Amino acid sequence: LFPVFQWLVKHVLSSREQRGAQIRRYSELRFKASKVMPGDEEKEMQLQRAAPLIQSVREKYQPPRQFRQRETKQERSEVQHVQCVLLEYGQSLPKSKVSTEGE
Repeated sequence: LFPVFQWLVKHVLSSREQRGAQIRRYSELRFKASKVMPGDEEKEMQLQRAAPLIQSVREKYQPPRQFRQRETKQERSEVQHVQCVLLEYGQSLPKSKVSTEGE
């Protein structure tokens, strides 16, 4: 009878710990959803001020696409795929890499 009580007490304590951790995670989630910390407000303001600049830099330095691949159903190796993508943007792999990886 004593081993049964030991098992029961161990099981109750572990389930309490699990339930406590679950409730703690839920309460933290609810707190974060309803309350804003002062440091978070500052970061959000900085991000909002920087967003137009980030967008303009992305648009300015986006690589110009020179070619576009046709949709094909044939499978290509990884090296061939990399070569095709680089060619779309006007670049290519160095000759030494193409010859050694293509084999």
